[in-house]
Amino acid sequence: MQSDMSSDVEEVHESSFNLKALSKQSFLQRTWTSWGRGATTLLGPLGPVYLVVGSLVVTGVVATGTFWWIKLNLLAYSPLIFIVLLLASLAFCNKKRQSLFEQHFPNVLNITSSAMQSGESLSRALEHVVDSLHNFVGREFELVSSRLKVGEDPQVVFSRSYERNPYPSYRFFMVAIMMGINKGARLSEVMQQLSKVIYNKQKLEAKKRALTSEARISAKILFALPFIFMGVMAYMAPGNFKFVLHSSHASWLRWYIIGSEATGMLVIQWLMRRVK
Repeated sequence: MQSDMSSDVEEVHESSFNLKALSKQSFLQRTWTSWGRGATTLLGPLGPVYLVVGSLVVTGVVATGTFWWIKLNLLAYSPLIFIVLLLASLAFCNKKRQSLFEQHFPNVLNITSSAMQSGESLSRALEHVVDSLHNFVGREFELVSSRLKVGEDPQVVFSRSYERNPYPSYRFFMVAIMMGINKGARLSEVMQQLSKVIYNKQKLEAKKRALTSEARISAKILFALPFIFMGVMAYMAPGNFKFVLHSSHASWLRWYIIGSEATGMLVIQWLMRRVK
């Protein structure tokens, strides 16, 4: 029985969600589109424009402030600073969008399960989600429901929806839906079990964040210490500060600071991801 179920999941997984075949975009194009969608969700239709303008302003402030304060000319590095700020802000918006989706998705499962238990169809159950959630999650399911109503193939509709919301919990939801449609399972029971699984997963994630909060704060403090020390040295020992920044003999020290900071943060992030 278990082997038959796993084979059914693999069959639905392979046949229904071949996203690479549906999408003609490259990995970079999909990433850029996803990040832009995050900015649009959080900041409105002009969200990407706001981030571009904001990154330009911050780049100008940083370049002007460093030249005025420590006599360091960063004009040649301004394009790099701008690109880093823009990518970081887009990635943050995309991460925030995923967090909001994961936060509201258990409500979607509860509403869908309750509606199906009362005898509603899938499209009608999704309409209840639209009526209850007045945010981008509700708008997404409104689009899915409208596509299903006009008779489009559910496999294509949900696969296109997953392209806009490529999150693990949503993938589980789609696999469960397609298994119910293809194999004749009771979708209400499947939704109930899936809701419990995702709820328990969120509880474990919250517990993990609580257990690692002290370590994450310590890592951020350690990351900031070299920059705090450099700021103090700029006031207490300006000669040493200028030597560290401008002397060719101290170039190894500058690269060591940058390399050690980057390596340390990457190692800490890797360790945090391995916490179970």
